[in-house]
Amino acid sequence: MTGPQIYTLNSGKKGVEEHRLDYQHITWLHLTKTLIPDSIKSYLNSLGRPPAVADVGTGTGVWLRDFAPEVHEDARLDGFDIDGSSSSLPSLLRPGGYILWDETGFTKFNAVPITEAYQKWISTDVRYGLSVGRDVTSPMPLEGHFRKAGYVECSHIDFSSFSEGPEVQKRAGDTLVNYARQALNGIAAKGDFEWIHSHEDVEKHCDRLQQEVDDGVCVMGYEVRWTIGWKPE
Repeated sequence: MTGPQIYTLNSGKKGVEEHRLDYQHITWLHLTKTLIPDSIKSYLNSLGRPPAVADVGTGTGVWLRDFAPEVHEDARLDGFDIDGSSSSLPSLLRPGGYILWDETGFTKFNAVPITEAYQKWISTDVRYGLSVGRDVTSPMPLEGHFRKAGYVECSHIDFSSFSEGPEVQKRAGDTLVNYARQALNGIAAKGDFEWIHSHEDVEKHCDRLQQEVDDGVCVMGYEVRWTIGWKPE
């Protein structure tokens, strides 16, 4: 099942989702420390020509803007938004090239301790995802999907906000609440679902989540997973 019902993050006033994406990008970089694995950097440097890089699901384009200084000035950098009706995206990757998918998801989110407010958000968000056919276990199955699609040398690397210092942990908590707010508001925009009857319901609950992060009631965080595959020549 594809379509607007599955993706809940594009609703709201202009600039809200753009801010969330840019803020998230910086947070993720605090965890990964670099934009691509060393193995892919070495591959790009070994080509003997300016590389071509596609950023799929480019959003605001912030990843490409940050990546541009790291490659040859003549490199081709293209950003693509995801369109579920398009089947051409796999053809973008040349034989011999690498795919890198950086992602987080419900299986990667956590709060220590788990509070009532956190549990209410995450369980509602997951149940909505299930109701519209979303894979709520993503990104965990991606490596298997890569192998089935014919990629080889597949692997993954996990980066945890809980491994970082207090400032990054706080920022990760803020990032997670930003996501929760946008996701639940996206659900509210599509109609009633369980306890969500209005955007006011969402704002009230997410303000509570943010207060718990600010007051240190719990530490919210997540892991980012890099899933890597190589397309045989």
